[in-house]
Amino acid sequence: MTKNPEALARQQKRTQMRREQVLAAAEQCFQREGFHAASVNRIAAEAGMSVGHVYRHFDNKEDIILTLCERKFADYISHTSRLAVHTKMDTDAVVDTALDDFDWLVDPVQARYVMDVFAESGRSEQINSIVADQDYRLRHNARVLLEPYFPPERPEELECRVEMLVLVLEGLMMRTVANPEGDKARLKLAFRHLMRAILQ
Repeated sequence: MTKNPEALARQQKRTQMRREQVLAAAEQCFQREGFHAASVNRIAAEAGMSVGHVYRHFDNKEDIILTLCERKFADYISHTSRLAVHTKMDTDAVVDTALDDFDWLVDPVQARYVMDVFAESGRSEQINSIVADQDYRLRHNARVLLEPYFPPERPEELECRVEMLVLVLEGLMMRTVANPEGDKARLKLAFRHLMRAILQ
């Protein structure tokens, strides 16, 4: 018997809630144990459901990892794309917008997860594909931001500045992982100086 639209909507909502429950549990497990040590059994226990229920929503553990990777990088790109709104050579506005996102960029949990994804990309073609797509979109946003600062006859300088901006954004996360007890105020000041140098 065909379900009515209201029943279908309720079922879809329940399914989405269950998927979110699995993803939240998986993220907790991955943060504690890493991608390899965290099993589907552990994820199911963390989610408070059976392993069979997990497999109703995801084919396997890699499917869960891929879904989380895509979501994390979509969030990351949404932050960097905010910079490209200020493309009228307003350096102060660009730097201020970048500093608004500083705390997000140096969040330890976020930074460790992204670094784990980068490491895993060397072992998984699918994750490597997601990382490559993220890199393409990040560079695109950087190029949109920086193009007004450099005339068309200086394409090499533009591309060099794009590399510099990507290095700074990704380097912030690496510094957060490598030196979690570091002086955040000093790091923020360094970030400000580097952003201004890239835009000049």
